[in-house]
Amino acid sequence: MEKSTENNSEFRNILSKLDNIIVLSTISQNETISSSIITFKQSKTEDNTLYIMTDSKTNRVRNIRQNGVASLTTWFDEKTGMRISSNNIDSEIFEGNEMLTEVAAHPEIKDLSEDFNNNVVIKLTIHSALIESFQSSPTVTTFS
Repeated sequence: MEKSTENNSEFRNILSKLDNIIVLSTISQNETISSSIITFKQSKTEDNTLYIMTDSKTNRVRNIRQNGVASLTTWFDEKTGMRISSNNIDSEIFEGNEMLTEVAAHPEIKDLSEDFNNNVVIKLTIHSALIESFQSSPTVTTFS
């Protein structure tokens, strides 16, 4: 498997060609895995950052609050099989005034929803990701 740290714009390119849907997996304190299909928005300033807006009472929020562990995989492109996955992620929850500050700094988050009632923003910072396809060998992209 090839390892790449230089061309992180390839990551943005691939992500932009895929549907903005991921499977996000989190784990509870009693080690129960919870996966859900959810839409995301990529940060306009940081290639390796994805934002999710979700109800504050979901399992994913509870699990991230408990241990911060998350992993994800994208849908795949039907023609090429191109897809991205990662289990090397920092997750952070923004709510209240912190959420409003984050949305002001990253207005692309508003594309997910403009209803902030009972919602939080989850910021996923990807440190490395596996890029796979039907057409080429898998590569790992690492972000500094």
